[in-house]
Amino acid sequence: MNRHYKRYITCILLLLSCALVGCNGLPSMESSASTPTPSPTLPPRRDPLLVLRMLNKTNGWAVTERSVVRTVNGGQSWHDVTPNTPGRIVLLRGEFRDELRGWLSVVLQNEQKVHVYRTVDGGQSWQDAVLSGLPLHGAMTPHFINLDEGWLECMGASDAGSMVVALFHTRDGGEHWEKLATTEDPASGLPRRGVKNGLTFKDATTGWATGSEPSGAPWLYKTTDQGKTWKRQSLPTLEGQQLAYRTTPPILIGDYGMMPVYVQGKLDGKPTEGTLLYKTYDGGETWQPDYPQEPGALVRESLENLYIVDAQHAWGSDPEGQTMYFTANAGKSWKKLSTNIGHFRALSFVDMQNGWAVDASSLYVTADGGSHWRKVTYSIR
Repeated sequence: MNRHYKRYITCILLLLSCALVGCNGLPSMESSASTPTPSPTLPPRRDPLLVLRMLNKTNGWAVTERSVVRTVNGGQSWHDVTPNTPGRIVLLRGEFRDELRGWLSVVLQNEQKVHVYRTVDGGQSWQDAVLSGLPLHGAMTPHFINLDEGWLECMGASDAGSMVVALFHTRDGGEHWEKLATTEDPASGLPRRGVKNGLTFKDATTGWATGSEPSGAPWLYKTTDQGKTWKRQSLPTLEGQQLAYRTTPPILIGDYGMMPVYVQGKLDGKPTEGTLLYKTYDGGETWQPDYPQEPGALVRESLENLYIVDAQHAWGSDPEGQTMYFTANAGKSWKKLSTNIGHFRALSFVDMQNGWAVDASSLYVTADGGSHWRKVTYSIR
């Protein structure tokens, strides 16, 4: 009986072994099916970068036509962290405070509203807030003065010399937004007249909206109640003929500030176009241009490529040549820096020496303040 019992146990063990590994020595079907198949790796992309925001020598953000990307190695490679959207992106702009926090203004195809996406974990996840109330077709870049308080100017219908806008405000980092003013409400003081291009706030109450209009007068509006009501602020004009002005959002550092203003027309009897810095020393109560006391202050450069790093230093580029300009005295004079780059699209500097620039298809880096540039062959995954 004992011998038969041992044979019985041996047969049972053999059957169990076959069931576990398969009688032909191969893994069983159940074991094979439970192994996940790795996802195919997408090939790297080279989407042109439109906006750069480098935080230090290694970490930074960038925006392409329809995506937002991050780098941790100085721009050599970028990781796509674009939020999942319910439709095709037709407009995307972003502001980034640090390595973790950022906000995107997004317009989707066939929609008449604006999405504001926010992240607090470096783009691993995004939360969506939808702005509406009137037909909206565009938006500027979100503007935040700290991690909680920010504003967004959204655009509606526009025609020659005018634009409908709505101004939204958040106090909780972009989780909730309140509509403060629109050009359709006369009580706001913000006119439909004028092509708007952005806004700046120096604190929780005081800010400026900028743009241009056909009249030839500088277009500048100021608020002192968070953006609920606006009044036109006069700017000194230059002596010339057929002058047109386009103000752009100022940058304020304490009571000192600079506002790039594009001027076109005739100065001193000669055709002129270029950028002039209007300056304030009293927190924006008054603004004064350096010209004509400093004729060299008017430099032909693209407004989109003007990068102000502090109260004294700024870089700009000439879109028609391979020339970069640099000022170390708040725009009183500009030095030409010859480069191997054509039309700059964006600039970003983290200190006086280290900067990045993009043209129509390439990324460049400098370690000597813009005197020399090295092309970076980057990839996006």
